[in-house]
Amino acid sequence: MLASRDRNRRAAMVMVGVLAERHPEHVVLSNGVKIAVAEGLLPEGAEFGRSLTITYTTDGDEKRAEDIQLVPDWLTDWMDEHGHELPDVKPPRAQESARSTSRVA
Repeated sequence: MLASRDRNRRAAMVMVGVLAERHPEHVVLSNGVKIAVAEGLLPEGAEFGRSLTITYTTDGDEKRAEDIQLVPDWLTDWMDEHGHELPDVKPPRAQESARSTSRVA
């Protein structure tokens, strides 16, 4: 009897990740991990790009969130408090190598 109870018991694990997608039944982190989330479990302020600490269990290949907490974002909070905004930064253009643009005469 004890062995069957131990098999059904799931160990909780913790993962920290960045929210990339939010769906009614699950979230996807920036590393591609999909975690099932019960309605109402995602905390207020869980916006795309926000870091989350997720306590979860596994059921076969499926991960199920037991608890989700926002990771304190001290830099963003400080900027909000002091009236600063994050600048819009455009990624640098890819540069072609000198070899690919030069011609041999």
